[in-house]
Amino acid sequence: MNAKYSIFIAVLIVVTCTIGCPSKGGLKGLVPAAGTVTYENQPAVGASITFAPVNKSGEARTASAITDTNGNFVLKTLAQEGLYPGEYTVMVMKIEDNTNNSEEDIKAGTATKGQPKHLLPQKYASLTSTDLKVTIPDKGDKAIVIELK
Repeated sequence: MNAKYSIFIAVLIVVTCTIGCPSKGGLKGLVPAAGTVTYENQPAVGASITFAPVNKSGEARTASAITDTNGNFVLKTLAQEGLYPGEYTVMVMKIEDNTNNSEEDIKAGTATKGQPKHLLPQKYASLTSTDLKVTIPDKGDKAIVIELK
């Protein structure tokens, strides 16, 4: 390996950790955030939920979680519980990795031929189509309710 390549890799690692890694004491300023996701008045079990900051300046970062058997979630930012206060766009999805979708699912619009099947409304799976917004106050929120329709 030549010296220029080694220096490039070393600089890339330092820059990546400076931007994306939490400080030695963890992320400062995170507040607790937890809640429940329901779909058709039932817990959305095993759903992936992502909170993307509306204002991407400052400390704002994306937080995520997977719902449990009761539809409950606890958000984490870079594997640390909590997220920063502020306004977030919320994405929720649950996908069945099944490329052998039935003709009924394809006609119903919940799947396409050779593609995974969305088990929750697909509009919530993308930043460009979801209409879900949540504002996290300075002290956090452990009672977030997300009702999918």
